[in-house]
Amino acid sequence: MTQVLQDCLRSMRLYVSPVFLRENPLVILAVFYTALCFTLAFLFWNVRSWHSGHYAIPPVLAPTWWVSLYAGFSAISLHYWRQVRTPTTYLLNRLQRAEYLAILVMALALGVLLALPPLLTGAPAVNCFALEAIAMVLWCSPRPVNRAAALRSVMTPLGIVRALGFIFLLVPRMQNYLFSMPWYTAIGIMIVCLGMVLHLYRLSDYRLAAQTPRPILDGSTKRISTVVERLSAVILWRPSWLVRLPLADPLQTGSPIAVILMVVVATLIFGGVTEIIAWMADGVAPSLIALRHRLPDLARQSLLLIGVSLSAWMTQRADWPFLLTLGPYGSKRAFAQAVYRLHLQRALQASLIAGTMIALTGWFDHRATLTWALAAGWSCGLALIGTSCLPTLAFIIPRLNRRATIAFLNIGAMVLGLQLATSLILQTGFWWRWLLAPASLIIAALFYVFVPPRLAAQDWPIEPPR
Repeated sequence: MTQVLQDCLRSMRLYVSPVFLRENPLVILAVFYTALCFTLAFLFWNVRSWHSGHYAIPPVLAPTWWVSLYAGFSAISLHYWRQVRTPTTYLLNRLQRAEYLAILVMALALGVLLALPPLLTGAPAVNCFALEAIAMVLWCSPRPVNRAAALRSVMTPLGIVRALGFIFLLVPRMQNYLFSMPWYTAIGIMIVCLGMVLHLYRLSDYRLAAQTPRPILDGSTKRISTVVERLSAVILWRPSWLVRLPLADPLQTGSPIAVILMVVVATLIFGGVTEIIAWMADGVAPSLIALRHRLPDLARQSLLLIGVSLSAWMTQRADWPFLLTLGPYGSKRAFAQAVYRLHLQRALQASLIAGTMIALTGWFDHRATLTWALAAGWSCGLALIGTSCLPTLAFIIPRLNRRATIAFLNIGAMVLGLQLATSLILQTGFWWRWLLAPASLIIAALFYVFVPPRLAAQDWPIEPPR
């Protein structure tokens, strides 16, 4: 027992060492948002958070707290899987056990720490820990071993669940439903999720999966595969006006049909899950009328999904030297301008599609006339263009051109900037809210003028594959 404890303590020391910080950009994000959470919690210390017997988390604290959970649990999970995936780990049972116990202790300690901000505002403890258990399940599984696999993993079932879970529970109202659940329901969720966490953190030799022979396809299966391939080609069709560059794009924002399907499916999934949670929390049976009332507020969350996908190229630049050499650009500046032009084209195309969905759901719910709904929806969509450019501020100063800085700016722009802009457009009566869309376009134009030259002036080393 003493030996097990000593091994566990040795593994835990790595979480407070430079080893933990190495190639772990989520640490900076976790530290910043955790500090921001505690600051907001003290500001809302005396604010009344209980209404009609139900706790309501402060709207500003809710997305900040959820991002801190994402960054914190992802950071320790990234370190854990990096430690146990080394080839020697499969031969050292003591090391496996020590790392496994250490990650469980660190996850428990982190969960207690991150539960304090909502608890300080009066949140029920059991429901708070249930939400944290859901966060652990979403972000405790193994990470892809290289960048190419990371991009492909976004469209896997697990990647889709993670993305939808992150966007869904980023909304204060969705968190309030879980905070309002009966204590026994919250305990049940917590037990199930913690059991899944214990299982997901167990080390298994993933190399065996690569040795499994592929099944031989029969005639009918081949025909189905052909139909799926042709259907995929139609869905992934790209307009000819887009710049032809193979930049990272996990959600295929350059393909309008794919964006339409993603926005519609994500909105309907958000609505269906919301109805189920409301049923569990309030006992109100799901209905199409209630779903119709929820869709306008949920449709704008698809902008966050698009925004996260739009920023993928900013951190995936290993093949830029080859694209520059093989492409018809002639100079780094021309190539950088083409890259940024493609980003703006994707953002404009995807934002107009998502804005149209926001408008149609609001009009279908009889909240406004079709003209006003389209104006508001497209204004929300155009706000995405400017906010999606904010992470490229890191390109202006070479020292800030790091994955951690870009991730920090992107999360801040999407969670704080975009959410604030869409809330002002849809939920306030200020006359100047209509100026947000043209201001966003002006910001995007300024970034297009100033960022590519600064990016071209920096070195683009040939990076090894990851």
